[in-house]
Amino acid sequence: MTDTWQVVLGGVGGQGLIFAGLLLGEAAVYDGKNASQTQSYGIETRGGFSKSELVISEGEIVYPGMTEPNLAIILAKLAFDRLAPALPEGCLVVYDSAIRPAGGCETAAGNRLDFRAFPLSAEAKSCGAPQATNIVAIGATAGLTGLISAGSIEKALREHFSGDDLENSLKAFRAGYALAQKGG
Repeated sequence: MTDTWQVVLGGVGGQGLIFAGLLLGEAAVYDGKNASQTQSYGIETRGGFSKSELVISEGEIVYPGMTEPNLAIILAKLAFDRLAPALPEGCLVVYDSAIRPAGGCETAAGNRLDFRAFPLSAEAKSCGAPQATNIVAIGATAGLTGLISAGSIEKALREHFSGDDLENSLKAFRAGYALAQKGG
């Protein structure tokens, strides 16, 4: 697809977006790529707007910040409403279908973005890990884009989790990956 990805992950505090950005960055490095990650969140943290930005490149990253995203992963309506209007034309937007019905947001954005809705939070719940919506989203994004290899993400998950937490995270990742492979 592209050799440089500028990714914004948006949601609310408590959804693990900063961790998801770090996880994607680590997995990119395992894939032999370069990565740079930044984050921001409101003073209220849990429940307030939160985002993580990530640049992943096959080559050298000259500027570590994101200038024009070509991928957005959005897990909350607040983040969707804040980020979608500012995204550049053609940006791929992976979002949780629970926050906004598929079809409605495409019209609001004038069809200038490439929207992909997945039942991310529902899939996390069905995996028995409702707190792992962020991991399901990473799986769906990896399956859809090939941005990061499944093996590298699983390796990064093993660096952060063990026992039941690892098993739940791997299950959530694989469920998200499968969602993308079958088209949602």
